[in-house]
Amino acid sequence: MEEIIEDNEELKVGTQVHNLYNTYALRKGFSVRKSHIRRDTSNNIRLREFVCSKAGFAQDQDVFEPTKHKKLETRVGCKAMISFTVKDGIWTISHINSDHNHELAKPEERQFLRSGRKVTDACGQVFTSMKDARIGATKTFFYVANEVGGPENVGCTKKDVYNYLQRKKNEMVEAGDAQSLLNHFKRKQGEDPNFFYSLQLDQYSRMINFFWRDSRAKSDYDCFGDVICFDTTFRTNKYDMICAPIVGVNHHWRNVVFGCAFLLDETTESFVWLFESFLESMGNKAPISIFTDEDKAMAKVVKIVFPGASHRLCTWHIGKNAGKKIGSYLGNPEFKKQFNHCLHGCSSEIEFQVSWDNLIGRYNLGNNPWLAKLYSLRQKWCAAFNLDTFSARIRSTQKSESTNNVFQGISTHTMELIKFVHHYEKKIEEMRLTELEDDYRSKNGACRPKVWTKMLSSAAKSLGILCRHALKVFDTNNITTLPTQYVLKRWTKEAKKGVVVSSDTSGGTSENLKTARVLRLSELMHEGNNVYDIASLTSSGTKIVKDLLTEAMKRLEKDKDTLYMLENLKNFGAETGSKISGNETLVLNPPNAKTKGMKNNRIKDVIETNQRKKRTKEQENQENNDPKAPTDVSTFNNNQFGVPDTPTFSNQFGVPNTPFYNQGILSWPFGHPHSYVSYGQMPFSNQNSNYSTTSLNLAPTATLTTDPTLRKQPQ
Repeated sequence: MEEIIEDNEELKVGTQVHNLYNTYALRKGFSVRKSHIRRDTSNNIRLREFVCSKAGFAQDQDVFEPTKHKKLETRVGCKAMISFTVKDGIWTISHINSDHNHELAKPEERQFLRSGRKVTDACGQVFTSMKDARIGATKTFFYVANEVGGPENVGCTKKDVYNYLQRKKNEMVEAGDAQSLLNHFKRKQGEDPNFFYSLQLDQYSRMINFFWRDSRAKSDYDCFGDVICFDTTFRTNKYDMICAPIVGVNHHWRNVVFGCAFLLDETTESFVWLFESFLESMGNKAPISIFTDEDKAMAKVVKIVFPGASHRLCTWHIGKNAGKKIGSYLGNPEFKKQFNHCLHGCSSEIEFQVSWDNLIGRYNLGNNPWLAKLYSLRQKWCAAFNLDTFSARIRSTQKSESTNNVFQGISTHTMELIKFVHHYEKKIEEMRLTELEDDYRSKNGACRPKVWTKMLSSAAKSLGILCRHALKVFDTNNITTLPTQYVLKRWTKEAKKGVVVSSDTSGGTSENLKTARVLRLSELMHEGNNVYDIASLTSSGTKIVKDLLTEAMKRLEKDKDTLYMLENLKNFGAETGSKISGNETLVLNPPNAKTKGMKNNRIKDVIETNQRKKRTKEQENQENNDPKAPTDVSTFNNNQFGVPDTPTFSNQFGVPNTPFYNQGILSWPFGHPHSYVSYGQMPFSNQNSNYSTTSLNLAPTATLTTDPTLRKQPQ
């Protein structure tokens, strides 16, 4: 300790004394803990002691008392310690004892000393980032160990890494899963004013539905919101809520997410709430086409919320249902080929009708109810009936389903909603990085021209490009450049430049005022992003923009309308883009929706399940290999199995001495795997019963059988 004091004159100042003594302890090979502390009447510290971690002795405990965790006894009454007296903020050493009554840790063992183990901020960020990348704690620990030159230089152990990550997880859901999710949305809105979220609560303040999207999703929808896919096939296992991403395609024909929702059920009310929230967040701009699976409630809602949109059904779901409804016919290659032609290959209504009639007549399926229903919905799934409606050449919700597969890969059986949202945000960043890479590749290279040879002129409108006949006319007339009016902007490199933002802001209600602000903010962000992108190229450009922004802020501070809106902003409700259906109270977790076949049992991890299977298998092997187990009922003897002549409810059979209520048939296996002793039907209550609550004589009704299927019940 003397060398520490000599090298550190600041030992007498501030709170660094613990760190200095701990540094000395780690060099010597022992751990430190805080001990006695005394304070004056002003609650200021006047005496402080630090002792060896092995000081004192553990409290006496009953050795027969069961404990949840068995810990090693480490305290051996070591007297090593240091004492400080504090006066006027100056710490002075009053007593030192450097003698230990135990062996000190060797240099290679000092990494395990408790007071020297700590997850630093730098390591913590690495652990968290690698955990978000779905890298396990063990691999993360050894990665950091390899970077710093060995596990002894990390400053913590593998167990500390596990505890750190678990602590961060608990902090994430400290206020409850739903409330933590709401707090996260509020923080996101503080960072991104154009962030939108909407929650729906029930009468018990439990969150039942929620939807959210960020400003980038709004920008993407302004560019590519002509076609959306909506699918509800993916559920989380924590609350069994439906994960419903709303997906479209960008100018590279890749998935782009416009928002995501979680729904408690698939009722009309839930779908109406979701689509209205989505429409509000996008400035009341409805899509041209919307693809969904076959659902009566959803079909009804699309007509209500999107009356002008073309509702299309997912052909992938139709093909999947066909395997259940007409699976025997699909085994015939000819039938399958003709059915798929009706589903995907028809280019006109006449061709479809001829093919369908031929299919029904050839295989005598006129009375099949599923095919009759499918035919009645032909305008929603057959492309031949929608050639004049833009659909980006999407035939099903597989765009949404592929996004669902991505989310399903990051979900676990017990994942909280807030944790799923964090993973969702990471995946969205990856998708947008892919789009950025596609933009770079398209700017630095020319794509090879491709012509759909089977596309007719009537089908060109559904894709938004010219057909082969028009291209032939241009070629014949030696026109080498397509006129701009024949090129749909959403497929070009300039798809995101000069976007016309939707601006349906009529009316003066609170909701319309909030929507108008969202639209104006979106428009400013579109224009501002282009300016910032150019200005950031040089220092002079950055200075020009900053000077103009400063001048613009001064002018806004003098604008009467702006000042009036700032003063009365609270009168228009919550902040822009946020809405909670229900009272503004603490939001509780969603109710657990129990579906068909779902058990109420606690979800067990893989290790626990394997251990349980192993114990069960060992029990069965022990019973089957028991040489004393009789093979015939005539060899049974009560005394052989410890069964008294007068059976009683006692701890001998693991039965408590308390009244039973409607317990039904009671039976216990003895020795032989197919041997049971049955003690009849228990009374529904202990009232008006001839049985005693402490000793129940059931010998007259007891039966013994070696076959569980032949258990006799009392007459």
